Amino acid sequence: MESKLLQRLNDQQIKAVTTTSQYCRIIAGAGSGKTRVLTNRYVYLIQANQVYPNQILAITFTNKAANEIKSRIINFLPDISEKLLNVFTFHSFCARFLRKEIEVLNIPSSFTIVDEEDQKSIIKRILKAEGYQSRSAMLKDLPSYISYQKNLGFYPSDVVIKSFNSKEKEKLRLYKLYQEELEKCNQLDFDDLLLRAIEILRQYPDIRKKWQNKFKDILIDEFQDTNDIQYDLVNLLLNPLTNLYVVGDPDQTIYTWRGANQNILLDMKKLFPNIETIILEENYRSTGNILNVANKLIAFNKKRIPKKLFTSNSDGEEVVYNDFYDSYTEARYVIQTISDLVKSSKYVYKDIVIMYRANYLTLPYEKLLVQNQIPYIIHGGQKFYQRKEVKDILAYLRLIINKNDNVSLERIFNIPKRGIGDTSIERLRDEAVSKNQVYYTYISEITSDNSNIPNKALDAMKSVVNLIDDLTNKIAELPINEFLSYLLEAIHYKEYLTLTEENADERYENVETLITDIVGVMKENSDLTLEAYLENIALMSAQDYVKNSDVVTLMTVHTAKGLEFPVVFVIGLNDGVFPSSRAIEEDNEEGLEEERRVCYVAFTRAMEKLFVSSFHMGLNGQFTSSSCFVNEAGLKEIARKQTATNNSYPFYGWYGKSTKQKSVKETIKATTNLTSNINVANKITWHIGDCLNHITFGKGVVIGVEDTLISVRFSDGNIKKLLGLHSSITKIERDENNGA
Repeated sequence: MESKLLQRLNDQQIKAVTTTSQYCRIIAGAGSGKTRVLTNRYVYLIQANQVYPNQILAITFTNKAANEIKSRIINFLPDISEKLLNVFTFHSFCARFLRKEIEVLNIPSSFTIVDEEDQKSIIKRILKAEGYQSRSAMLKDLPSYISYQKNLGFYPSDVVIKSFNSKEKEKLRLYKLYQEELEKCNQLDFDDLLLRAIEILRQYPDIRKKWQNKFKDILIDEFQDTNDIQYDLVNLLLNPLTNLYVVGDPDQTIYTWRGANQNILLDMKKLFPNIETIILEENYRSTGNILNVANKLIAFNKKRIPKKLFTSNSDGEEVVYNDFYDSYTEARYVIQTISDLVKSSKYVYKDIVIMYRANYLTLPYEKLLVQNQIPYIIHGGQKFYQRKEVKDILAYLRLIINKNDNVSLERIFNIPKRGIGDTSIERLRDEAVSKNQVYYTYISEITSDNSNIPNKALDAMKSVVNLIDDLTNKIAELPINEFLSYLLEAIHYKEYLTLTEENADERYENVETLITDIVGVMKENSDLTLEAYLENIALMSAQDYVKNSDVVTLMTVHTAKGLEFPVVFVIGLNDGVFPSSRAIEEDNEEGLEEERRVCYVAFTRAMEKLFVSSFHMGLNGQFTSSSCFVNEAGLKEIARKQTATNNSYPFYGWYGKSTKQKSVKETIKATTNLTSNINVANKITWHIGDCLNHITFGKGVVIGVEDTLISVRFSDGNIKKLLGLHSSITKIERDENNGA
């Protein structure tokens, strides 16, 4: 079996799988087979080192990756029960740990996990109670502030505001109210899962020792994305005899904005002087030409462990780079190329991904994909478990598990319609808060004599509480499939959808899909509880929703991390877009290195074909230049060679004119005229001092003229460089009152 385990591994991979070092750092380049190495290491520990499966803890960053690793291990070791395999994400491991240990903090183990949407609901309710308007900027700022503090390991009592800052003080006050609400309702958000686990491990030596002794080996995937809190957790699980094995690639650290600290991986030699470092440089995913571009680009980063990917694959086709006049021209070219690739029968739609740095770039692509009847999916849209009808049913199920869940109870008050108005709900909030009680308890105890809630609404609320009590009894009596049917009948959910939603049938199909999934999963895993099912879906990440349908995929580079596609289009490689101006403004050198890593990740998703493009006129008519990454990766030089050698994919100058006019397909030719966007007929000429109105930026004055480009100072003081002939601009008479 061991020989089979090491088959098809290169020398460095074999070294990584069979190392005897207590501490080992695997620097695994993109496409170098890190999942195979991690999986084979897990199996090797069981086979060669005689480690029991449940003495190994493997941590990865998505549920999808965890399931893939477990599946591969079972393929090697079919006699071992999957229940013995400890393969988790950080959050799912902490959830498992807390179910067993959290009661030492006087928190019931029946806690529920709030997802992002539920968190927003709680914050919205708090802000409304505190007098904030529904569109207050605080609704957007507060979730980020709370997550930032928790990623520092700070609960409200830990936060110190060093200088007088009224806005920071207000955020801290609201953070405190938010945390009090969670604790009152027996709820944890994602960040709490880690913080509470760390709190227990630090404060209770006996529990810490027990869990340290559980695991002889700890394996961690995607270690470059580990943050300080996660690393604290890992350290608390280590004892002097624990073996630590980490796999990661500093060149793929692209989540520093949410706390990832690549210095943990880079500086491990300082923390573990005896650590062994093994570098995997052979790439099995991409062609030689794709790797050449990626290697050139990432070499500009200084903060990295030097490595150069190579492959035994063929060089393949050259990377294609085009520089277009505007984003619509770029989109037409991409969609036409996709159509040609599929018509050639070499590729199907699911082989193809359009990747971008900013979500707003998808607009012209969505329009053209629809017009050309090309099926597509955008990842990052509404997920199945976030759909209203699915959330409705899940709210009922969560209340059966945790009756302190105010968010879920408030959600179902009028599902079905029960005549409980917003005013009555606000009175409930006020009264429950004044008594320091959760809704369920308060409603159960009050009468019309000691409440300002109208009798009709109060009776309706009590009927909801009684229904939850009835469902709690029924779930203990009935098989899960019969119980779920009983639930839908009890709340008349199909009738409710028919009365309230235009697409009721489609929505009810989603409910039936949910029911089928719950029954199927619990039947397949007889030990799985409803509580565990709800926990699993709460912990799902964006990549867990990536399906395998035959559709063109549109996604951000961050979502694409860890995925691969035969054909990749990286669009919008423009200054201020990719690299992102926000990232550069926040930290020029660090920000640029991170953006370069993001671009490197985008390029290395490609297996066979990589198309890269930029444009020079944004959707708002503002002029922009191509990204510095274009030159760093050698893309312009490649494009010039393609043009000189009569390549079938022409290089476009930024006016949209090909240097090889005759080889341009008619559909692409049509897009380069751009008469619909240019004021050619008006033959406008510009002089310094002329006034204009821009469809987006408003009134402005010309302060500079350079060929067809004009520099304009707008009434808000901002200066922008624009194409003077663009249809978004209208010349106007000077208005002496406002300077334009």
